[in-house]
Amino acid sequence: MHAKILPAGRLISNIKAIAFTAFMAMPLFAQFKVSVTSDTLKSRCGTDHVKLVFIAMDSLWYVDFSESNPKPRTIHGISGVPCTPALSPDGNYIAYVTGVGSPPPLSSTAPNSTAWLCSIAGAPAPRKIADIGWSPRFDLAAATPTVIYATCGKKTPGMDTLWKGCGKMCEWIDGSQPTDIWTGGSLFGGMSFNGRWICTADNGPAYLLDKTSAANTPVMVHRLRWVNNKTKTDTLAPLQACNPSISSSRLFFDAMMYLDVGTGDMAHSYHSANLGAWGMHSRIFISRSSNSIAGYYDMPADPPLVDNAENPGDVVIKSWESPRWSNHPYFASAALFVERSFGEKTTDRNESVYMINLKDSSYLKLLSLTDTTETNTLSMEFPWLWVETPQGFDTLEDRQWLNRSMDAVLWHPSDNSAKATGYRIVLMQGKIFSTGPMISVEFYSLNGKSIGKLLPELKRSCSIPRDLFSSGLLFGVCAFSNGKQSVFKVAALK
Repeated sequence: MHAKILPAGRLISNIKAIAFTAFMAMPLFAQFKVSVTSDTLKSRCGTDHVKLVFIAMDSLWYVDFSESNPKPRTIHGISGVPCTPALSPDGNYIAYVTGVGSPPPLSSTAPNSTAWLCSIAGAPAPRKIADIGWSPRFDLAAATPTVIYATCGKKTPGMDTLWKGCGKMCEWIDGSQPTDIWTGGSLFGGMSFNGRWICTADNGPAYLLDKTSAANTPVMVHRLRWVNNKTKTDTLAPLQACNPSISSSRLFFDAMMYLDVGTGDMAHSYHSANLGAWGMHSRIFISRSSNSIAGYYDMPADPPLVDNAENPGDVVIKSWESPRWSNHPYFASAALFVERSFGEKTTDRNESVYMINLKDSSYLKLLSLTDTTETNTLSMEFPWLWVETPQGFDTLEDRQWLNRSMDAVLWHPSDNSAKATGYRIVLMQGKIFSTGPMISVEFYSLNGKSIGKLLPELKRSCSIPRDLFSSGLLFGVCAFSNGKQSVFKVAALK
């Protein structure tokens, strides 16, 4: 008997089919990998009482990392496909919607979404919050499950943005009839711990609203000043933002987190706050109502990007997706979107979920896919993180950690430095050399925090302390005797 030889194309197809069947035969939770240990969480968060909810395979999933063997579990009893889940401040309830597959703003012909509340334990049955409810979030200070939601998530003819008269924001308190929070439009980024601030960003500028303000109008944030390298003209540009999320801080109520669509046609310019350039969804920002940028968070280096894909599975695009501020002010979660090349085809999915420490700008991978090959289409959507907050945190929170502004540091590109100051700076072998007398040199971390200062006493050179390089890339601000300043990048010493 002779073995039957299949054509190469059919053989490859059969192998793919077998691999896909074997993958789908795996236990559902085995398709995800918990990437963090209890000890690591305790060292990073002070507790391992950490939970995560997300959407995958049209189901609602959660992970309790405090378990001895944590693994993702589905929540049963949900009718319809869930979307945009959020965890309650006590970590016991989930608010979500059904009827749509993405957050607003959607097209005017998109279906409405229905808002629900369920227990993370899966019982009793989910309760309906509103027949038309979008992007539900919890009241961070409420003792009972209290859900904030918007009534409009679709583009409306004659209205440029959702907050300009389209719908309103409502509050649902544990089964009671909803009450209005704000009737001037649908801001869907949640409400601050003190109940005073709400926010939104619907693929336009980011906005914060003080509900107690007599103006009763949202304040635009993320307006960045750019200087054209060729014309030297200034431009104040409101950049496009999305994925709004209000601060959970007990001190800094007027802060919001969001994604930026990237510098785009601003690539020929430089920003006055040393922010450099960034791509679409590659940077998460936090801004205050004063339009000051309090921090930003770039993507992790892993997996590395390649310029020209040569090997199957090479990563050609990656970006942050669905950042959300957790109930604990110091932490947020975000999915990492990855597009891999497989010859003429590509895969695109959210391959991992990260916890972001907003205070020290460190990242911790919580969950990842076990299979990133061409046949796997699994993706983790809309992650929401819950971290146990210490008792009495109202008095324990760092009173300075968001009291900062990236705009305090003025940036001039190196090729323009001499033109702007009259002097040139050179870094060599751990020293700063200047063509002019230096009064002071101050060093900043990437999040804008001052971490050291030198007083060269009008000398034209000084050594950089090696202990400043523990955080890697830094920025230095040099003040000269002529009253001008120059900013320069400092790479870590090897």
